[in-house]
Amino acid sequence: MAAQAQDVDLDIRVTCSVCLESYSGRQPKLLSCHHTFCLQCLSFIAQTSGCADDGSNNSSNNAPTFITCPTCRKESFIPPGGVAGFQTNFYVEGLNQTQPDVCDLCRLEGKETIVYCTECEKCLCLECFLQHDNEGHLVRRISSKGKPEEDTVTDLKVKEQLGMVQAVIELLQDEELELKHQARSVKEAIMTQHSTTLMQATIRARDDCLSRLRTVVEAHKSRLREEREGLETMRTALRQISSPKRITPRHFRPSTVADAKADLLTARDMRDLQERLKMGRKTSFVTIQTESRSANLRRSLQDFIGWVRSTSHGFLEGGQEDTAEEIAGKSRGIYPPDADSAAQASPPPPAASRDEDHSRGSISLGARVDNLMAQVADLKTENDAFRKELSALQDTNRQDLQALKDGRLSLLQEVTSMKEKNALLCQDVTSLGEASSKLCLDLSEMEEGTLRLRQDMTSIQEEWQARDKVLKTVENDLHLMCKDVTGLQGDNSKLFQSVEKIENDSYRLGQELESAKKESSQLRQDLDQADHNHSQLRLDLSEMEEGTLRLRQDMTSIQEEWQARDKVLKTVENDLHLMCKDVTGLQGDNAKLFQSVEKIENDSYRLGQELESAKKESSQLRQDLDQADHNHSQLREDLQRCLSEMTDLRQDQGSCFTQMMDFRQDLEQCLKDFRQDLRSCHINIVDTRKTLSSLENDLKSTDAVIKNFEFLFKTLIPDFQKSISSLKKGERTQKGQIRHLYKLIKQAGEVIAFHAVVDTERVIRKGQTLVVDHVITNIGGAYDNECGVFTAPVCGTYVFLVTTSSLQGLVRLDLVLEGTRIAHSFALADSRTTCHAVVSLTAGQRVWLMSLEADVTTFDSGWVTTFTGCLLRADVASAGVPM
Repeated sequence: MAAQAQDVDLDIRVTCSVCLESYSGRQPKLLSCHHTFCLQCLSFIAQTSGCADDGSNNSSNNAPTFITCPTCRKESFIPPGGVAGFQTNFYVEGLNQTQPDVCDLCRLEGKETIVYCTECEKCLCLECFLQHDNEGHLVRRISSKGKPEEDTVTDLKVKEQLGMVQAVIELLQDEELELKHQARSVKEAIMTQHSTTLMQATIRARDDCLSRLRTVVEAHKSRLREEREGLETMRTALRQISSPKRITPRHFRPSTVADAKADLLTARDMRDLQERLKMGRKTSFVTIQTESRSANLRRSLQDFIGWVRSTSHGFLEGGQEDTAEEIAGKSRGIYPPDADSAAQASPPPPAASRDEDHSRGSISLGARVDNLMAQVADLKTENDAFRKELSALQDTNRQDLQALKDGRLSLLQEVTSMKEKNALLCQDVTSLGEASSKLCLDLSEMEEGTLRLRQDMTSIQEEWQARDKVLKTVENDLHLMCKDVTGLQGDNSKLFQSVEKIENDSYRLGQELESAKKESSQLRQDLDQADHNHSQLRLDLSEMEEGTLRLRQDMTSIQEEWQARDKVLKTVENDLHLMCKDVTGLQGDNAKLFQSVEKIENDSYRLGQELESAKKESSQLRQDLDQADHNHSQLREDLQRCLSEMTDLRQDQGSCFTQMMDFRQDLEQCLKDFRQDLRSCHINIVDTRKTLSSLENDLKSTDAVIKNFEFLFKTLIPDFQKSISSLKKGERTQKGQIRHLYKLIKQAGEVIAFHAVVDTERVIRKGQTLVVDHVITNIGGAYDNECGVFTAPVCGTYVFLVTTSSLQGLVRLDLVLEGTRIAHSFALADSRTTCHAVVSLTAGQRVWLMSLEADVTTFDSGWVTTFTGCLLRADVASAGVPM
């Protein structure tokens, strides 16, 4: 193992870290990250790199544009001349050229001579030095000028110890990284284990556990820092021993050797370092321990959260495990559950022994000289044993060296990839935790919104139940009035003895009847128009799956309108009560008219026939209304079938939508009933006016009552007409909103994407638009290949990708939004570059390609310059809904 460490240290400066070969005959090249590799290895890496052929066809020979450093993974751009164009590391090349090329024993060129035997007067390579078994010969190291230096095998011991200390320091650095990773993992486990239902009860236990975790991590960090500082002191001392300032060019001074050997590590230090290396890198520093049983609430919560325990041990302190309390809290008497007795029975080791072990490497060189001088004799014996060990381990070292050369590159790549994967995994876990928290918040907000919506729907249903009761009361009053009017019609059949003066009044009544027919025809046309509107509404309702957000606003306006209509209905109800009183008075007056003249018989009979025809027309209107009601029922079935096909993710929204539709249908049904009652009321009014007109000249005592009755109905009809016109206006507004929502929903579901390439060579100047004329894909037709401009059809978020390449010079191309640069691409000759942008566009905004900096730019043919874009998400909410 010592021979391996020595071999690696001697070759590290003049040996390529990829192929592990000397730079003799292999030109060392320096990357932008200041790492050096031979030209052959860089050429091989460039040929096998994934960036060499990314499928973009950026040049004729598919040359790579960058190369990844095997050591730090940083990317370096390859010069136009290839990897041979990288800067040559003349320092490393000079170190390699100063090494002797020929070993005096094996006579093989390229063998690196490292020592000079003063007895044999020969320069030896590493393998020949291992075979040189002449005991007692003075061996010196070769200087940078090719001359032997005054140095003995003590330097080799220094190299071995220095390499061992360096390995332990790297091991401790890896353990620090692993400690940070495990601390982050345990912290995430502690933060995510406690349940939301026990949030308030577990906060205290969680904070205690996190505090213990911080204590454990700080204790481990302090221990690792102290060990590393001690080892850094040892390494500094060993480097001072191997420094050329202590070696004379030609003569060897015994006092220098004694000082060097006195500064070397003791046998105990070497044993501790070897034991530490045998332990390897610790992969477990801190864990969380949970228990299923609990005695009280605090203990149960602490068991649920877990106990932070240390699974590592201190360097040069034995191998026992310590918990967080045993590392940082024993001095304060803090112990985890079920460990109080054990902690009290076995107190922590005295701090003096740990301080002695940790501060051993920090003692100054001057204070240790006297103690190390007594060990010079032991070092001579160890030198002889070391020679024998080197000869015995020759074959093993050769095999280990070959295995090291074969596995070092693969090991470096695997370690780098594993570190990258671990970092990505930590990021994914963190993002997953944040996404889970956001999802919980969104679900809580959704549940609250659903609860509020259900409360609103409950209040709306209660209001509609109250309104239904009022409407039923009005309907009963109207039925009573119809019965009274029917009774009056029966009484009118007994008035056949009326006088001839009724002829003029009958003629006037005939004119009014003709006007009533015209009004009935107009109502019929309105009903046909309503049927047409209902059929149109049936088509529109099938496209209202995502219109629930706007309907809630409509419900508010409808509620306000119905509040106003309730007031009107109350006024109508009062008027109807007054009318009933008047009709009662008329009944008493009609009892006195049984002795009227006989001339009214013919006119009344004719009026009866006309009344029968009017009833037939009214019956036809009722049939049309029944057909409209059937259409509404069919429409409700279609709507229910449409709502049943919605996805599970929109079930809450679908239920709300169904309730909204029921509310709308109830409103339409009430409106239909109101119109029907209005028509029947209008017919009754016409019949009553006929009766009053026939009795006007004969019953002078009732003139005032009839005039008041006519004035009442003349006042009532305009109010009803205004209500009908307002309902029609609201219906038209609602249809317009439905059509606009359907348009927005249709636009949101559209796919907009395009991909165009430059098929022929083009030359543009500064400020000129690059027309990418060859269109491969143009879904939605938003890209115009005649002018090279993309126009956003809808509001939303778009992504654009531009790839440029040219073999004839520098390329500078900009992605422009309405004259403003949003992305820039820059490519050298015979290279390729890509730029992209994600922007939010409104409908009508334009995006195109142009050069804002270069005076003249040439774009090659062959599909190497492309322009691509697509719609990621349409923004329906920003478009708005007309009111």
